[in-house]
Formats: sequence, C-alpha cells, structure tokens
Amino acid sequence: MLRPLLCLMIAGSIFLTSKGQAIATSRTKVANSVEVVNGGYTLNLAIADILAGLSKIDDVLKTDHHELLANISAHKWTTVDLKTPHAADTSFVNFLRSNLGCYLLLQGKAAIFKGPKLVTSIVGDDGPPEVELDGSSSFPIFFSERGSDEQIFLGHMSTKLK
Repeated sequence: MLRPLLCLMIAGSIFLTSKGQAIATSRTKVANSVEVVNGGYTLNLAIADILAGLSKIDDVLKTDHHELLANISAHKWTTVDLKTPHAADTSFVNFLRSNLGCYLLLQGKAAIFKGPKLVTSIVGDDGPPEVELDGSSSFPIFFSERGSDEQIFLGHMSTKLK
C-alpha cells in the first residue's frame, strides 16, 4: 500500500518540476518601481506590476493583503536589499520571497541588471513541491542567467499559482 503511494508522490514531484525554463525579461527600467538588490543583481519591478500580481495572488489563494497593497501604493519601499539582515523583517520581502517575486519573474515582469548590464533572459528552475501541515503546498524556484549558477532570485510559489 505504501509503495504505490510513494511512487505516485515521486511521479508527481517529477511532473511538477521543470528544469531550465527560459524567461525573457523586461527591457526597460521604469521610474515608478521598487528596486530589489540581491548581491550583484538588481531587479526593477514596476509598482503597477507588483499591485496587479498581488491582487491576482490574493484572488487565487483567497488571501487579503490590503495593508501591503496600501504600503506599496504609498511607496513605502523604493529599494530593498535582500542581503541585509533586516530585509527579512518586512512584510514586503516576506511576500516577495513567498509568492510575488517568483510570480512576477515567471511572467518576465522585471528589468534585471548585473551592474550596468541589462539581463535579457533568465532561467527558472523549479524544485519539488513541499507540503505544509495545513495541506497547502509550494515549490522553490531558483532564478539565474542561462549558463550561470549565480543566484538572481530564490523564492517559493504556491502550487495553485503554477
């Protein structure tokens, strides 16, 4: 009984995992945006795309982030450095790492720079889904430039958003 269940779980994780999904990125930096710094990379995310993504995620996951929406609209965050210790303490960074960042990057809704150089294509590698105690599940996604192991962004996304 356990063996068929284990085989089904392994097959499901292989089915949900995609390696090397190439994604074209935005070609322009916009003024009304949030800059997300992660090591040598800077992601320029338009406020309009952040708000649209947040609304879509709330609709799909049946969540309510109205306070976060208000703070983003009020430009509470203009630059976020993911490598600083206090970055993890903000609700925006938590949501960016848990769903929003992956959702926007998979849609190509970011202008990405490595120093002054525009990165025009990235790769998103999915990991196997992780099931929480409440029954929800998410999967990690590692974003990098094609042919590089240097991390542009690492986050988790709900399987309901895939």
